[in-house]
Amino acid sequence: MFRVKPIIVLALMSLLGMGQLCHAQVDIPEGISDLDVSDLRQAVIAFVNIATAPGVEGSALTVDKTNRQSDLWRSSLGFSAEFRIKPNIYNGYWGLSLIGGGLDDRFVLVDDFGDEVDVQVKRNIAALRGNFGLSFPIDQHFKVRPFASLIVSHIETESTAQGALFLNSEQFEEAFFRANTVDSVTGVASVDLLYSEWGERLGVDLMGRYNIMYTDTFSEENAALDTWDWSHSMLVKGTLSGPTEWHFRNQKWYWNTYYSYNAYLDQKKSALGFNDLHEIGVGLDWDMHIKPLDWFGWRYIGVKAGYSFSDDVSGFNIGVTAR
Repeated sequence: MFRVKPIIVLALMSLLGMGQLCHAQVDIPEGISDLDVSDLRQAVIAFVNIATAPGVEGSALTVDKTNRQSDLWRSSLGFSAEFRIKPNIYNGYWGLSLIGGGLDDRFVLVDDFGDEVDVQVKRNIAALRGNFGLSFPIDQHFKVRPFASLIVSHIETESTAQGALFLNSEQFEEAFFRANTVDSVTGVASVDLLYSEWGERLGVDLMGRYNIMYTDTFSEENAALDTWDWSHSMLVKGTLSGPTEWHFRNQKWYWNTYYSYNAYLDQKKSALGFNDLHEIGVGLDWDMHIKPLDWFGWRYIGVKAGYSFSDDVSGFNIGVTAR
């Protein structure tokens, strides 16, 4: 049997408690005149962060509310690994990912004369993310991993509306209701707390991650989308694993079940309809254990299926995993 250190659990639970603060954010305004250019800018940056931040995995999400229905998807293909730095006790850490995502957001607002306006926002993103950092072992089970990420993204966004448009801000109308392309650069400073321990038949892995992100967006077509902002996010994840009786090429298959929680701590709920996300799921991994050149590799490759949920949002995650 194994016993997880109480200090590790307390640290991860503290991060989880911080995430509950995001529920205090207000929902989408009912009146279109309540919106301004800053809301548009925050929505674009929120989309970039949710699609590309470290720790984000593939998923398809749906927001279903009385005045808002939207579909969001995101996916990534890449790898990350530790490598030895001789003769030091710490390791290096690096990773590279290709990321794609899309949003189809539909909501109803009220104009200055009380008439309904049906708004549809479509966004697509393609991004490249690189990570580099260090991994410090505290003992045989616990390690701390600070690392930095650079994310370069290209976004295409288009907004349309059906209904009369009577807005107090002509600047907002011009900025919002048109097609635009936006490029963005995001710098991220992250720290991971990692705990892993195996008993006779079961293994437990715990991870807490905190991200500080700076996102700068550029648009030659629309000056309103030349903006920047700081933001913070966190991820808490726990995985329980065990061996099966199945083998392939003399290597075992392992089952796992997991729970994760993503929180975008200072993101307004009105930006995308949600600002945190729970996920539970199961998986099956093959212990391939390859690491060519000691620079990259995978211990496990497998499949997983997960269900995501939070206030007014739900979704699923089915795909191939490598870790």
